[in-house]
Amino acid sequence: MKKLTQEERFKLMTEGKLKPLIVKLAIPTVISQLITTIYSMADTFFVNQISDSAGAAITAVFSVQTLIQAIGFTIGIGTGALLSRALGEQENEKANMFASQGLFMALILGLLFCIFGLTMTESILRLIGCSETALPYAKDFVSYIFIAVPFMMCSFVMNNILRGEGKAVISMIGLTTGGLLNMALDPLFIYVFKMGVAGAGLATMISQIVSFTLLCSFFIFKQSNCKIGFNHLTRDYKTYLLVLANGSPTLFRQGFATTSNICLTFLSKPFGDSITTALGIASKLYSGFRSLIVGTGQGYQPVLGYNYGAKKYDRVKEAFYFTMLLQTIIGLSGTLILLILPRQIASVFTSSSDALEMGEMAIRFLAISLPVLGFSTIVNQSLQVIGYSVSASFLASLRQGLIYTPFIFLFTNLWGTTGLALTQPLSDVTTSLISIPFLFYFFNILKNKKEQEQLII
Repeated sequence: MKKLTQEERFKLMTEGKLKPLIVKLAIPTVISQLITTIYSMADTFFVNQISDSAGAAITAVFSVQTLIQAIGFTIGIGTGALLSRALGEQENEKANMFASQGLFMALILGLLFCIFGLTMTESILRLIGCSETALPYAKDFVSYIFIAVPFMMCSFVMNNILRGEGKAVISMIGLTTGGLLNMALDPLFIYVFKMGVAGAGLATMISQIVSFTLLCSFFIFKQSNCKIGFNHLTRDYKTYLLVLANGSPTLFRQGFATTSNICLTFLSKPFGDSITTALGIASKLYSGFRSLIVGTGQGYQPVLGYNYGAKKYDRVKEAFYFTMLLQTIIGLSGTLILLILPRQIASVFTSSSDALEMGEMAIRFLAISLPVLGFSTIVNQSLQVIGYSVSASFLASLRQGLIYTPFIFLFTNLWGTTGLALTQPLSDVTTSLISIPFLFYFFNILKNKKEQEQLII
């Protein structure tokens, strides 16, 4: 694979044919997201075979994993957005600075999270609503996750640096290698070595360390155009705040995913571990299709960053429309699959009759909202990349936070388990409706920027 120079990559991103370029960048990110989702489902599949309580433990621990992702992706996507804009402006030294400080921040926060998690494991699990029957399984699993946190956070940042440069294929290799390894190690540790739920945790830890090592090698052997090192760090605290500000929509989006899963765990607990397990299965399936939509958007984001930085606003609009079309097609495909085969899909993960019945209902409800999910996603991603963090953060706060939280308490009180299953799809539809004026706001920003450039010329 030929390594492009900074100048060649700039020309490709700002002058190359848009549709093939977005597809080329989206395919590796979609594959990465898909593999990540599949190995998350693999954990769910293998652990659910042990017992409903073990499955409920995985659902509860998912809150911890989403919180780790929230912090890692906040730094990673904030770094990637600033980096791609800097490269579009052809300020390569600034790009090196953002890449270096992003990785440094991830390492420090990852170590702090690891220490705190290992010393407060049981308290954290009780805080997120883990049931007494699921608690021993959750402790076995999450201890390995805490050890892996520094590696996971640094990997999130390195992946987004590579994506920000437009090197999605290399980024994909790092993620998918770890994911495939995790799927292979799960049954080995759980069944062959008879480690149970702890085996799933150990498999995840090893796979994350392997991904981290592989991604590091890409930077060591200069597969990245960005240079990372202490000499590129800055003492100006404002640049660190800038990374966090650009990543803040992700923090809200992923952070509220954590709180929504905690709410789900708490409110489903009175109905039994089988209901918690069923909702966890439906949520993982739904997250699979959502990750494909988000992955398509992540292929679009570096194109947006480069062209916005290069002041090519017509290309930005064209890229937006094409990506939204791709995301809508993915959403419609997911709806068809989940509506046609809900029971068959749920039965792959559980044989419990209660969990199967609840899982089927939840899958049907979630399927209905998939076609509109791409719309709110791309509006959010677009505002985030061009630096409108307040608007992007507000949108990111809606679907699993400002809307989801009151909905889940209201609907569960009104309709019990049916209300639990209805909350997420209704939150998605409501968020998409609220996103409409933000779409016009985004286009108005592009229009004003273009008019300003024409006046200067």
